[in-house]
Amino acid sequence: MLSGDGEPSTESLLSSVFAYFLKDGGVWRQDNAGYQAGSGSPVAYIKRYQWGPGRTVVLDDTFALMEDGSCTHWTHNVFNWDRRERAIRGQIFHFAGPWFSGLITRSGEHETAADFVGILPDGSEVRMRDSQDLSNPRVAVVTALVSDGENWRQGDSASWVQVTSEVKPCGL
Repeated sequence: MLSGDGEPSTESLLSSVFAYFLKDGGVWRQDNAGYQAGSGSPVAYIKRYQWGPGRTVVLDDTFALMEDGSCTHWTHNVFNWDRRERAIRGQIFHFAGPWFSGLITRSGEHETAADFVGILPDGSEVRMRDSQDLSNPRVAVVTALVSDGENWRQGDSASWVQVTSEVKPCGL
């Protein structure tokens, strides 16, 4: 599908990256067992990907699933096609205070790369680079690098597993 200026439509450009996450209801789970810092830590994170109004943006809401089964809205993310950069622009709003902005590009047939700059609640800046391996149709592996502005260090690696059951966590 082409837009009025002969370019591919925003929907088709976003689909080129997000079709993987939007399929079969767009709900994904990451177990948090290895990262729990004590009681009150989430046992898992749940993501829901969906099209926004007019299919010109993809929305991604992340929820923290607590031990008692309750859910807390963790982040709200908005992704749109940036025609000038010829990449997907992401805005990530974390409810604990930080927000991130950056670009996502295809880095291979089954890989994406993301480069984000974040502003933390204290005003300091952090850079993150994520790579996503999408070769498994039901498990996305995300690996992060984090920088304080001078040095890069290995960040977390996480596996997001698609939730395909009828009963979705967090009422999704």
